[in-house]
Amino acid sequence: QIFKTCELLLPPLFAFASRNCSLEMMPHYNQVMRVARKGVSRGVWRESSAFIKDILKSCGNPLLCDLYANLQLHENLSFFFEKCDFFKENFLKGSYAVTGQMIDIFRSNDSYKKYREIKKLYQKLYLAVSDTIQHLMSSVSNCPAPADIPFNWNPLRGKDYYYMRIVRDLIRKIGKGIFPVGTFLPFEAQLAKQYGVSVFTVRKALDLLERRGYTKTLNAKGTMVLLPDDSHVSMALSDLASKQDALLYLHALQLMVLLAHPIAECVVNRFQSEELEFLSDIFQKKDFIHLTALFQATAEHLELKPLQDIFIETSRVTEWGFYLCYYPRSSATIPQLERLTFEAFRQLCDKNVLGFGEGLANCYRYILNSVRAYMLDKYNFNEGLSVRTPQI
Repeated sequence: QIFKTCELLLPPLFAFASRNCSLEMMPHYNQVMRVARKGVSRGVWRESSAFIKDILKSCGNPLLCDLYANLQLHENLSFFFEKCDFFKENFLKGSYAVTGQMIDIFRSNDSYKKYREIKKLYQKLYLAVSDTIQHLMSSVSNCPAPADIPFNWNPLRGKDYYYMRIVRDLIRKIGKGIFPVGTFLPFEAQLAKQYGVSVFTVRKALDLLERRGYTKTLNAKGTMVLLPDDSHVSMALSDLASKQDALLYLHALQLMVLLAHPIAECVVNRFQSEELEFLSDIFQKKDFIHLTALFQATAEHLELKPLQDIFIETSRVTEWGFYLCYYPRSSATIPQLERLTFEAFRQLCDKNVLGFGEGLANCYRYILNSVRAYMLDKYNFNEGLSVRTPQI
């Protein structure tokens, strides 16, 4: 599943990150060229991997490099490249077959051609790994069962305090209409029991929720859901730490665009007609964020657990900007986002893999472009200009 995820996900990431990238300026360029010229097989993947990390870093999105490093931890390519003769005979065939080919691909100025060639390379890698595992299973006896180590990627590592999880979950439920504006949240004791935490942790979460403008605590009545106003955004972009969070939010939206086509390849043909009818009923509801419903249904149909985890965790990062996405200029932004979401859903109903992938990408492109422009115009958030919008 890890290698299949790499096959689907890494080509669009590499094609995007290497656009307008000067390979000769990469820190590991000379080392990887030396490997390609000498044809040294041992250590070839380490040099190539370091070079790829340089390219990912050059696009300015820290999530891409962090995600790639996490995938590397789970795939254990050094075993295949350095210790498995069967794999080397079937895939490596001299280091230039991989290293030199990879450099030639990255030199191309045609992003779509680059994407296709990288995808071919990773398809070949996936098949070679699958054949190698089958070979090992048939040739090695009494092999102990491997430890069950699930894939886990947490882009909010170091910031993922439990009260923040409660805040994000409550914001998501407010956005989905589970807690409509003007209604009251459950009492603190009920929330503490629901989340399995202390009342103190819930109180901390509710305090942050109020400071962000989503609620107001009324004495003897409880916590009422509100519609945030611009003053809360201004406060959220007032210090360096918050600006870093805002930039990470934009980078997460950028990654959501890049995830759209790999996700579509996996899920389109898994939807049953009754599930599409259920979603169609949801799309008839007003005052409902339909992209949230489409995201949830899509995530549930992902069989590749690593890709599912990446999709969900990236979406969690985007919850930081819920207000920015759905409330400012809502009369203009929400209807357009709803139209894009409905078009993506229509492509899903038609079982159009490319159409659904592009439709889903267009939803997140629109959010990225709209929010970035809003943050720049209203709050002079010039840092957002560095976040490019991925195209086809």
